Amino acid sequence: MAMTVTKEEERNFSRRLDAYVRARDFILGRWRAASTEYLTKKCLDEVPEEERPLHKEAYDFLLAHGAINFGSVQPPASSSGMTAL
Repeated sequence: MAMTVTKEEERNFSRRLDAYVRARDFILGRWRAASTEYLTKKCLDEVPEEERPLHKEAYDFLLAHGAINFGSVQPPASSSGMTAL
């Protein structure tokens, strides 16, 4: 199966593209499984600790580029009243 990435993904993650694609696909899979709910970084708790930094970068990239948490989905509020991401 061929890996499809955007030019911007390639530019941002060029040295670790294969690992990024795995992280991206994991996050997109979680988003698609429950796209009516806001996907937080809490979903990364199940990722091995050594892989989390790249998964967090991928999450931030996907969020910034509108690939996850788009539409009418609202971020959950934390107990402090701040938005939990």
